[in-house]
Parts: sequence; structure tokens; C-alpha cells
Amino acid sequence: MDLIIPRQGSAESLDVGSVSTNPTTISSLQSSEQPTIKFTTYKALLEAIKQASTECIYIKDISAEQFTLVQRERGDKTPFRLKFFCPDQHLLIITIPSMPHEVVIARLERFFITGVVAQGLDLHWIGLNSTTYINQNNGTAGEGDASGGPFIPGVGAVQHWPTLVIESGYSQTLTQLRAQMAWWFRASAHQVKIVLLLKMDASSPADILIEKWQEIPLQNRPGATNTRASGALGPNLIQVINIRRINNAAPHAPQSYTVTRGDLRLDFALLFLRQPGQGEGDIIIGIQQLQWLGATLAGINLSG
Repeated sequence: MDLIIPRQGSAESLDVGSVSTNPTTISSLQSSEQPTIKFTTYKALLEAIKQASTECIYIKDISAEQFTLVQRERGDKTPFRLKFFCPDQHLLIITIPSMPHEVVIARLERFFITGVVAQGLDLHWIGLNSTTYINQNNGTAGEGDASGGPFIPGVGAVQHWPTLVIESGYSQTLTQLRAQMAWWFRASAHQVKIVLLLKMDASSPADILIEKWQEIPLQNRPGATNTRASGALGPNLIQVINIRRINNAAPHAPQSYTVTRGDLRLDFALLFLRQPGQGEGDIIIGIQQLQWLGATLAGINLSG
């Protein structure tokens, strides 16, 4: 799958880089700080998680049956997320969300839901939290940090997969997050419409990078294959937002943060799979809300 990065302020795209949903590629992105353990029992896995010093762990020698067991045993109150599973490689990647990680995701979700409710659409959207989704074609599976999709009261969900997925990470690299983003689009057969990536780093405890990804048709280019030239879709980086604290500014004050490239705008038609009606429109998370996101992160990371 191709990764298309547009010029800022331009509708055109730069040369295509390579981001693959191939499980071999995803597994090869492991960094030296992310440990690998061998799966034996669920109890042993929980013990390894308790002793972990990083948010991301690679688990090898785990079968599809054992993955199902892990899903069943952990229940609703879980200390970890099943970030990616590849049955062919007997590999499971899990993440262990920290308090800053969880608080920032919860705050962003709240801002989004506020926009939904303001348009009277609260009964037409369902939050799916960190539901596990499985690609029925190859058995790969993944969980986002948050997700959701359209809902018709009295009927149910419009589709099985969410239209919006949010992924975030501290020790996970941006390359790893982007590989997971590409998996969502491909595994869902393009039912996922928007993926938000949030990258945070302990070295910059008050800063947040947000990337908004959508899919667009891959245009004909010299050397393009017939498949790519026939309207296939590829991830496109639509918007990049940097939330940064002004030097020496009070970390807990929202006005201490700069937000580049404006509001975060989420396309109504992509979220709800229909055109907006009267009084409806894109869900917008404004600059002031994004400043609060930075102040919230600082309030957790820099407290005490």
C-alpha cells in the first residue's frame, strides 16, 4: 500500500513513499527498546506486562487459538491492548497505555463527541472504544485506542468496521503508527475512512503531533501497475497539526501552546457515510480545544 504525503497548502502530492500492510513489514519495525517475549501462558503474559518498562511488547510463538484465549481471558478491564496480531508469523504486538496516553485520548474523544452532540447527532454515532477487529481474509487483527462509526436509531450500526480510528503512541515510532494506519484501511476493505495518529514523546512532555489520514484514488504515474492505475485507493496525509508549548510558558495554561495549521476538521460524509443535512456539517475540533489537549498532557506529565 502506498503512502502519499501532500505539500502543505497544496492539493498535489509528493512522490509516493512505501508503507506496507504486509505483516512482515509491520513486525520488522520493532525498535531496540521494545522487548520480545515468548508466549507460554496468559498468567505469564500478565506478569511480563507488570514488569514492562515500555508501552509496546512483541510476543512471539503465539497461535491463533492462543490469541483467542488471550482475548477471552483479559475481559473488559484490561491492562493492555491487542495492537496487532499476525497468525502466519505467530506474532502479537501489545501496548500498555499510560495515564497520559489514556487521558489525552479521552479528552480528544470528548471534544469530538461535543461536536457530534452540538449537531443533535448523539444518537447517530456509536463509540466503539478499543474493539478488536479481525481481517477475515488473513486472520490479522488489531485494536485502535479509540474508534467509532455511524448508527441508525432502531436499526443499528451502518457497517461492521468503524469509520474513524484513533491511534496514539509514546515509545511507538511514527513509522509504526503509520504502518498500523495503513492496516486499518486495507483490512477493513476501505470501510475505515479516517485515521488520526497522535504521537507523543517523553522527551517533549507537553507536545503532541496529530496526523489526519484518509484514502484517495492512486493516480496514474510512470511505472504504476495496472492495479494502481485502475482506481485503487491509498492513504493520503490530509493534515498535520503540531501542538507545542511556547518556551518557558506556564505548562498548564492552554494559551501557552501554539497550534499549527488550524482546526482539526473531520469530514461529515466520511464519518456518517451520508451527505450532511440541514444544520449538519463537518466535526471541528478547534484551536482552543487543541491547546487544552497540550495543557492536559502537561498536567499529567509535569505534575509534581
